[in-house]
Amino acid sequence: MLPCLLLLASTAVGRPLLGVEWVPYSRGDAMWVADDRDSGTGVGEFDGWLQPALTFQGGLQKNKWALLGSLAVARLTTTTWLADGRDQTHVGAARLGLGYRRYLGLPDQGKIQAFGETGLYGIIPSARVLSDSYTEEEQNDADEGAAYTRKSIGGLGAWLGPGFGWWVHDQLMLGARYHLVLHRGQVLTEDTLWVTTALYSEAALVFEVRL
Repeated sequence: MLPCLLLLASTAVGRPLLGVEWVPYSRGDAMWVADDRDSGTGVGEFDGWLQPALTFQGGLQKNKWALLGSLAVARLTTTTWLADGRDQTHVGAARLGLGYRRYLGLPDQGKIQAFGETGLYGIIPSARVLSDSYTEEEQNDADEGAAYTRKSIGGLGAWLGPGFGWWVHDQLMLGARYHLVLHRGQVLTEDTLWVTTALYSEAALVFEVRL
């Protein structure tokens, strides 16, 4: 009974699609590191932990369309025990992405199909500093610093671009895609607003399994 229900559900809403993307390390990445342009937290969009070279995505595919979602999490916590108590600092981020793909033809076994895709992502930041030895004023200062860190980590972005896939088997695709990516982040203090916008291209190899 259960296999029949799963078959009916997949026929109605689409077949599950799981995949990984590999973005090769580029000269631009090397220059970014050499110029010390990371966020300083380790969990920013361009720091490497939140968006590593190999990323996972999953969703549903039916006929000529597919919906793909992604989730990435990075967190760094440091705890120090002292004679007068404990200090703890943490920074983290969760990156949520949702994309839409449209094939030019039906992605069937043995065919190479071109597709176009677009999507959005958002970064939810987390940062906090706690200490048993802080006074109320010191804790307030620490909270303000953590709020600044959260703003520097958070951001929004979108992508758009073409790709192609070779369906080696009904359940297996090998392909590549090319995205034009727009990323926007901002930091707002009492009297200053910093807005950073990055527009760049990104190519990746794609490996997907259709269940």
